[in-house]
Amino acid sequence: MNREELGRRLMASFLGEAEDRIDALNEDMLLLERDDPGVRSAAVQRLFRSAHSLKGAARAVGITSVETMCHRMEELLAGVRDGVRPLDAALTELCFKTIDAVQDVTGKLQQGAVE
Repeated sequence: MNREELGRRLMASFLGEAEDRIDALNEDMLLLERDDPGVRSAAVQRLFRSAHSLKGAARAVGITSVETMCHRMEELLAGVRDGVRPLDAALTELCFKTIDAVQDVTGKLQQGAVE
């Protein structure tokens, strides 16, 4: 297998993982609306892990915009997880916008656009 083929396979793997992670991120964001602190806490933990995993996958294929967005989201969620930052409407909106931006980038990559 040559370098170009390896790159294509890695990108295809990344895009598949990104799609799964984006779905999981959106689902867990919706759980933040629940009144149950246990559900919210578990959702924040999963959101953090999903953002972290997606950040690493993006780094592996050189998609720096997704890596950076996930890193920023991870920092915000760490603050919530650690009790340093409140989980408020502004944070929730920012996280949803970040997920949408990641989805936009990965959608363009699936269509063959180069970052």
